[in-house]
Amino acid sequence: MDPYTGKVLLISGGSRGLGLAIVNAYLERGAAVATFARRRSASVEQLTNRHADRFLFRELDALDSGGVESFVRDTHDRFGRIDFLVNNAAMGQDHLLAHMAPDLIRQLVEINVLAPILLTRLVVKRMLLQGSGRIVNISSICGSRGFPGLSVYSATKGALDAFARSLGRELGGRGGRDVERAGGRAGERSRGGGEGVGDMAQVVEVEPAKPDGGTSPRPLRLRPRCARRAAR
Repeated sequence: MDPYTGKVLLISGGSRGLGLAIVNAYLERGAAVATFARRRSASVEQLTNRHADRFLFRELDALDSGGVESFVRDTHDRFGRIDFLVNNAAMGQDHLLAHMAPDLIRQLVEINVLAPILLTRLVVKRMLLQGSGRIVNISSICGSRGFPGLSVYSATKGALDAFARSLGRELGGRGGRDVERAGGRAGERSRGGGEGVGDMAQVVEVEPAKPDGGTSPRPLRLRPRCARRAAR
């Protein structure tokens, strides 16, 4: 049996791009997947028809705190637990800081930092009660390297990395909860781009990681190709 069979994942921003690729990868391995995004895509309709018993989708803005809380509760009520959280939903903007409107700066910070922190808070409470869980934040090489025109975006990804490191220490040793990050310049694609796994081929490779001791599967590792190019 595949080690992901029967596991439950909650993924933000899973209607297209990288998020959709992750949703597809886990569904194909037998997991139950709950995801939300601002708009329903044709791919989401197909997944709803194909995996009606293991797939839950809702049109929802990541900044709708009441809606997100309700979605987390409904996911847990339907599937009985949440084993993995993937904070994927993000917004990318390429602007020089001097030309950015304050509202756009605020929106980037709220979507890329505040929203995943609040979602993690809701999910980690349930993970603590069930005694296990893993959290993956889709990060970016921008958070550690920086690029012209991406100062605010880079700041948000750096903040998400710092959040993951600190939360990992906060939860360390408590029933197997782990906080991980997947880097590269993939996170900014989550609110746009292609509709399927094939469209992500130039952005990310998805490969299964080895299970921990053969019983507790680790999330799929994301290997950003552009991150490897940048490191050369």
